Amino acid sequence: MMIAVIADDLTGAAEIGGIALRYNLTVEVVSALQYAKKADVIVVNANTRSLTEEQARAVIKSIFTDLQKLNPQLVFKKIDSVLRGHVLPEIEEQMLAIGQQKALILAASPALGRAIKNGHYYIEGKPIHETGFAQDPEYPAKSSSVKDLLRVTSSVFPVHVQHHESNLPAIGVTVGELETFDDFNHWLKHTNHDVALAGSSAFFNALLAQRYTNLSANRKERLMLKSPIIYVCGSKFDKSIQLVKQAQQQEVVSYMPAALAYDVINQATLLKQWQQEIIQILQSKSKVIIAVNTLEQAQEARPEDIKNLMASVLEMVLQEVKVKEFIIEGGATASAILDKLKINRLLMVQEIAQGLTRSIAKDQKINITLKPGSYTWTNNIWKF
Repeated sequence: MMIAVIADDLTGAAEIGGIALRYNLTVEVVSALQYAKKADVIVVNANTRSLTEEQARAVIKSIFTDLQKLNPQLVFKKIDSVLRGHVLPEIEEQMLAIGQQKALILAASPALGRAIKNGHYYIEGKPIHETGFAQDPEYPAKSSSVKDLLRVTSSVFPVHVQHHESNLPAIGVTVGELETFDDFNHWLKHTNHDVALAGSSAFFNALLAQRYTNLSANRKERLMLKSPIIYVCGSKFDKSIQLVKQAQQQEVVSYMPAALAYDVINQATLLKQWQQEIIQILQSKSKVIIAVNTLEQAQEARPEDIKNLMASVLEMVLQEVKVKEFIIEGGATASAILDKLKINRLLMVQEIAQGLTRSIAKDQKINITLKPGSYTWTNNIWKF
């Protein structure tokens, strides 16, 4: 019996894989169903968060059409826990593809201090639009209203935001209010086969805990990183930026040349110079951090350009250096890198911490650790 998960970005897909490892389940994370082989849990990275709504709908429709042929025991749509991306259009496409009339979205994550109450989203007690998520480059939170975050305008199904003691309406998409772990138990009563399920990794964990009891000691395994190591920091969160700046003191940071974002004529030369700088640091330090210096980066640098340039320079580095370990922060950045390196299938091997997972790309013989941009680094990974 197989569990299928569709995630809208790569770090979210890997986070789901890490949770499945807790229950001694085998896990593959793939860029498309055609690359899946055999595992208890198959997680498809649909990579739709940075697409247009129309593109995202088409991708999800295609995946769910193919997925029905596999007859999974459980289908789960992993979304961003703070509702970034095309959450509503994607769950609607899932419902239309499978023929469901109602859906349950549980996005909040109590372990991360993320709660939904009275129709509004809070981060550690603060309305989300008063936190760092207000500066998100693609989906800035301008309001704490759940319906505003979902951009509810012309949805196919009615959208409800309800308390955990409420019953699901017969038709429509219900976003469940949730503040504590106990609240999951109330919502789990409504997780029948006729309900499309979507939400955070915390919701997925609650679903697995309902079905499995044999927990793994996966997190207690010793982490053995192999040199040379490349860290890729694609997040714009302040904590991450500050950690990279501190690491500069050890001369292990290689910032993307600012001109790369707009100097198309000299782009090849600038990429070559950046490649050589990265290689020099690897040869002397056995590890390097590549990142964007937000103080110097030109205003016209789009997130799309930055992640693609990072992917291009890493492809060039691998042509000259046999890197054994990639540690990548940020789902969009990670997807661009794996796509450039033609890595379509990851075997999950360890959940290091919540959201921080390690996998192996067997064909390329590279270990890959992934971390969502807004999550915290652990000391056994960030060693500077």
